[in-house]
Amino acid sequence: MKKMLIIVSVLFLAAGGFAPAYSMYFDVWGLDTDMNKTYMGTISDYVGDLAPDVNYNYYSASGHPTNGPTPTGYQAFLWMYWMMPQPDARDGMLSFNMIHDVDGGGSPDNIVHWDLFFYNTSYNVLLQDDSGEGIGGFNDLGGGHMEADFHYWYNTDGGVIGVDKPVCGQGWGIRMKPGDLGDINALTMASADGNHISLMDRRFDSYMLTAHCPEIPEPATLFLLGTGLLAGAGFLRRRK
Repeated sequence: MKKMLIIVSVLFLAAGGFAPAYSMYFDVWGLDTDMNKTYMGTISDYVGDLAPDVNYNYYSASGHPTNGPTPTGYQAFLWMYWMMPQPDARDGMLSFNMIHDVDGGGSPDNIVHWDLFFYNTSYNVLLQDDSGEGIGGFNDLGGGHMEADFHYWYNTDGGVIGVDKPVCGQGWGIRMKPGDLGDINALTMASADGNHISLMDRRFDSYMLTAHCPEIPEPATLFLLGTGLLAGAGFLRRRK
């Protein structure tokens, strides 16, 4: 019986029982002015053991993400980052990140504006690299609405906002509405698995991140899967 259980476990893993390489997935939607949604793809979060603000790696008035996309001149990246649970903590921490341009290159002088809306999640600013430069950074207007204004010169600007881990089926979401982006010519929702999504589609007024909720197999499907694995284990045992 013990050998059979081992064989069943091996078959289960071969059938897709391995843990995913990324801790969370998010669906990306394009929204028109009437808030009609068009599915654009699914991204995965970047994962590491650094706190979100530390992971942003802010120095010399610029961000240099440790776990995240590589900053690039005249481009902006948005991404999700999950700090793995620490030994003395029950859970990790999720954050929404944004960065514009590149340190030591790119735009000589640029200003960007965003409106961010948070649905069914708490949020708090963990780091903004625009403080002291005289324009904005993150400005919480209340009711889940936050403005983001950044002004940079041959460096990066952006920041990190902590959010609750999403729960499927509870309306979790982050809506991102770009305003005037100046000389930004590429705007990307970055994914750790490389499936990046461009947010420069003129059809859309804003973009939305929601929790990716894969369909759960029906009980009958799970039963058939289980009996199939057991039958396979029995066949291997008889053959042996």
